[in-house]
Amino acid sequence: EGGGQHRQPPHPLLRHLGMGDEVRVATAFYDHCTLIHVHMAPLVVTILTSPNANIGSIRSIAIPLLTTLLQPVKSSINTSRRAAAVANANMANGMHLHHGHHSGMAGYYHG
Repeated sequence: EGGGQHRQPPHPLLRHLGMGDEVRVATAFYDHCTLIHVHMAPLVVTILTSPNANIGSIRSIAIPLLTTLLQPVKSSINTSRRAAAVANANMANGMHLHHGHHSGMAGYYHG
């Protein structure tokens, strides 16, 4: 990536729930496990731990390390999405040009 970070629009319910415009990490505590969801656009990583896991260490050490390790995957996904968007735009432009070509031929009689 050229220095810019991919941002997805916030979910419309976040503001109504008093969660601001963006949630990067959500942690849910259950009797037998703890779930940590980490939003690393365009990825969402879920970490499942035991209830007695050190959440502070996970958030301060493991998640930054995981973010670094997943950077090539994120870049690949973003590159793939950009290529697909360009291909779709080219296909749409090609269909438009192709359609325009036929409409110009509509006055000709081939008999």
